[in-house]
Amino acid sequence: MNPRRILVFARDHLGDVVNTTGAIHAIRARFPDARIVVEAGASALELLPDFEVWPRLRGGLKAKMARIHRFRSEGFDTAIILDNSHEYARLSKRAKIPEVWGCHKGRPDLFTRCVEFDPKAHDLFPVLDGVLRLFDAGPYTGPKLPPLPKVEGAPGAIACFTKASSVEKEWPDELWKELSSELKDFEVRFIAPGSKPGSWPGLEPQRSLLELAAWLKTISLLIVGDTGPAHLAAAVGCRSLVLYGPTWPGRGHPWGDQWKPVYEPNTCDMYGLGCMQGNPCPQVCMSRLTPQIVAAAAREWVRSS
Repeated sequence: MNPRRILVFARDHLGDVVNTTGAIHAIRARFPDARIVVEAGASALELLPDFEVWPRLRGGLKAKMARIHRFRSEGFDTAIILDNSHEYARLSKRAKIPEVWGCHKGRPDLFTRCVEFDPKAHDLFPVLDGVLRLFDAGPYTGPKLPPLPKVEGAPGAIACFTKASSVEKEWPDELWKELSSELKDFEVRFIAPGSKPGSWPGLEPQRSLLELAAWLKTISLLIVGDTGPAHLAAAVGCRSLVLYGPTWPGRGHPWGDQWKPVYEPNTCDMYGLGCMQGNPCPQVCMSRLTPQIVAAAAREWVRSS
């Protein structure tokens, strides 16, 4: 089948969108004459400027019905789901899209062509590779960002990104500031979205995603939690230390080999069971990673380069 109108479902979060960019470019290369629409999180607007991107509508049943109506009215003949989501397959069926290609978790009947999700593997990379191979667009070869702007860099600096997509994955602020003292023999910069000027030593200004990616290319190391900028750093070849607490490195690590995990095994499983320590989360899992542990890992990697 040679589809003419393709609807691509990608994930919402920044890191997932970063990692999916390469797969979306591979789809375009495989079907150069097709109209390709990408439904994804809002970050796809900046990361996929040469594609038609529809930011995903949220809002319960009303938003779902609006999406189905829009999909049906556009006359898509193929849906490609770059996720392990059955929800997108059901939406495609209700929108009367004839071909649905994707990755199943026990429901192959929802798809026209599909691969099976492996719960013991990385949560996304095998999915992207398997789905691309369904229609001879693979293998998956990693993220592909658009051209980056020119920015003033910080050669040799260590950058610390203090936020995450959820409080469970954030390192407490006081530990970040203690880390700065532990790394006093390095130039340390902080990226702390939403913070007031003067609230952090060496606070960097706010940047767009592509400006941040360009800036990360100039530094020595990024220290970051299990969140989007870790994947943005990997996409541009910036080395990173990724701090894991209630999530497992094997499931959601960045692409390539320019990252290392800092992880103390524990009983929490944010994705499987949620925070097991209470509500609100007291960040016990992340606090197991002491500034001394993180500083030693950072110092070793920087000085070994």
